[in-house]
Amino acid sequence: MERTLSDSDICERSSADGLESSPVQRILLVGFMGSGKTTLGRLLASEMGWRFVDLDEAVELHDGREIPRIFQEDGEEGFRKIEHAVTLRFLGEDRVVLASGGGWPCQEGRLEGTGPGTLSVWLRVSSEEALDRIRRQGNQRPLLEVPNPRTRIGELLAAREPYYRKASCWVDTELHPLRTIVRRVIDCLLTDSDRPL
Repeated sequence: MERTLSDSDICERSSADGLESSPVQRILLVGFMGSGKTTLGRLLASEMGWRFVDLDEAVELHDGREIPRIFQEDGEEGFRKIEHAVTLRFLGEDRVVLASGGGWPCQEGRLEGTGPGTLSVWLRVSSEEALDRIRRQGNQRPLLEVPNPRTRIGELLAAREPYYRKASCWVDTELHPLRTIVRRVIDCLLTDSDRPL
């Protein structure tokens, strides 16, 4: 059962209140490229006093190659194998906020297999906003090295959304400022840790 966080989910208490008693030991942020997983993840981890791991960066550190080069040399399938192995390692850690790669959740059983101590949060973004953010960032995205990236984003997002929908909570990243989103995720963790939501 999915749950979209609303204004009523904002709590006024300190963000650290109740974290020690929560059975949730890790937060996994999922969503399309440009949805804000890294930016929000850093802020969320800082607010909670937890460690932050960008899993794309962790893949590069583990493999010794940048992601575009992995795609070039090993193809998407090779990259996905490395990405999955690295992600599984960090899903075994506690008190950590993880920003997954955009395609990592997009296989059957991925989000369902993250374990009882993991709160998964889908950061929703439209294809138009995702493309605008990606262009502003100026980062190379191997899956968008095509003649029409706007069409490609629409296709990828349509294919991935059914997997993202399996996350415990959903947050629209276009409607709310970062601090509000952080408060909503923490409130979800504190008030609804007995998932499914």
